[in-house]
Amino acid sequence: MRRATAKYRPPAGSAGRVSGLAPWRLSLATGWRLTMLAAWAATLGFVVWGFDVLADYARGLPAPGACRLVWVQLPEWLRRPEYAPLLERIESSAGLTPETDIRTPDLARRVCEGLTKSPWVARVDRVVARSTGVLEVTARFREPTAFVEYDGRAYLVDGEGVRLPADVSPGEFPARNYFLITGVKRPPPPLGQPWNGDELAAGLKLAVFLERARQEQQFAFGNFIRAIDVSLYDRNVNRLDARLRLATIHAGGFIEWGNAPGEEAGEEATANRKLVVLNELYARQGQLPEQSLRVWWPEGWQQRVEPPPPDRDRVKERDKTRRPR
Repeated sequence: MRRATAKYRPPAGSAGRVSGLAPWRLSLATGWRLTMLAAWAATLGFVVWGFDVLADYARGLPAPGACRLVWVQLPEWLRRPEYAPLLERIESSAGLTPETDIRTPDLARRVCEGLTKSPWVARVDRVVARSTGVLEVTARFREPTAFVEYDGRAYLVDGEGVRLPADVSPGEFPARNYFLITGVKRPPPPLGQPWNGDELAAGLKLAVFLERARQEQQFAFGNFIRAIDVSLYDRNVNRLDARLRLATIHAGGFIEWGNAPGEEAGEEATANRKLVVLNELYARQGQLPEQSLRVWWPEGWQQRVEPPPPDRDRVKERDKTRRPR
């Protein structure tokens, strides 16, 4: 009887190791090292790319140095040569110096705040710093319109009555450049603040209208107008003689104008009609009459008839003839 022999069996996995068929396995430590290596490589690549972008941006910036202020849509009146000193004073309020760098982060904000403090600037709409070293500013300005007389001084205001930094004595008043408004009831406000009052608002409307007529060469009699008088203005009184007057160069001479342009009432002549009447009168006579005139009716001008002074002698005789009761 033969003895059974046991067959030899190799350990599990040994055949695979020998033949090279065993699967490759990555340990956790090795995987963590590879992940960190990939993350560092990605970070390094991002940093290099960022430096390239910053380099391109830096090459587009100007070199450090003084920036230049440029106005966008500057109004026509500020472009005139006589207003060049005023424009320089407005620009000085921006606070720019030779050491100011265009690349300063809060430069636009500081310039906006500085310009807003100027009484000549009504509003700053936009401030943009360009890579060329130009600081572009878009703003709204207060245009000087008239001088307003009060207590022996004449103060400059814009079309909305905002006080501007200029005041003169009546003898120094530049009549050829601005209208003078007299007869206001309220004192002047601080600089940059509106001068309230219905009479001043009406007078300024007339000043704006006459200034436009002068620019259009439709104000031939302008040399005979001394001031716009608002002392009798009372919007609550239903009389045209309680409205605006034009004081002429003749002593005690006035042109009773009526309501402000665009506020005519009833059968009152329009502002354009009044202007035509006065221009025709000046063309015929070469001057304005010394007597006071009324121009508020569409038919034309009328000489104001002053009531005759009372005859005191006649009044005394009439009193003597009265019989006592």
